[in-house]
Amino acid sequence: RALAVRGAHTATAMIPARGVPRWVLPSLLASFHFSSLVALSGLFFSFPCSWLAVHVSLAFPLVTGILFIPAVANLLLASFTDPGILHRGAEGRAGLVIQALRVKERRFDLHWCQKCQYYCPPRTFHCPWCNVCVEEFDHHCKWLNNCIGCRNFRFFFLFVAFLCGYNVVVLASCITYLVLNSHQSLPLKLQPVQVPALTSGGRPASLLCQSPVPCGGALVQHSPAHRLLGLFCSQLREESRANPFDLGWARNWYAALCAPQGPK
Repeated sequence: RALAVRGAHTATAMIPARGVPRWVLPSLLASFHFSSLVALSGLFFSFPCSWLAVHVSLAFPLVTGILFIPAVANLLLASFTDPGILHRGAEGRAGLVIQALRVKERRFDLHWCQKCQYYCPPRTFHCPWCNVCVEEFDHHCKWLNNCIGCRNFRFFFLFVAFLCGYNVVVLASCITYLVLNSHQSLPLKLQPVQVPALTSGGRPASLLCQSPVPCGGALVQHSPAHRLLGLFCSQLREESRANPFDLGWARNWYAALCAPQGPK
């Protein structure tokens, strides 16, 4: 049998017969991602960045520091911010009556969530990893061990943006350091440079590959959930009309990144 444990981000944790909670492995993966980012950044700032600051320019530590601090801050905010989890309904209810909602004179049938026991609003889907319904669900990020929804999407977007810029600068700095010291026969101070240089390109690529492109969700303002998005898009295709949640590219960017969030 399984024991249900309710938490802030993991609503139900299944404890198998071996006694290892289900949330241990995702937590270890997220901890490894954060620890590797901090450790490799410390290696970079200690060796190639410090050498470039002394012999080339102070712009190297300034630019990388300006990109590194917001990346870590948005990583923590995206990991620990409530993505928009909706409270569970009363037990024993059943979705016998079809509930509908009109958005800009368009009718949307609300789907009934059997696990959460309520009708989900538009663009709200059930996360199988956290076992909760998330408002404007985008995807579940295994690297952050948290869902990405309406209340932490901007933090996730800014984290990916700053991380990509930071890794590009780190890679360029490491290449510059190696080129300027190419006349030496691989001394000990060159060896720590190879690790952050090789991993600087793989970290943002892994984030982008396992999740939908975040800028796409900001531009069209609908959830790119892998399987449940087809229901929403098929309903739009049947009506042969545009997305009613689309406000235009400028307002979509503002709503996703800058607009104040309303009450939950």
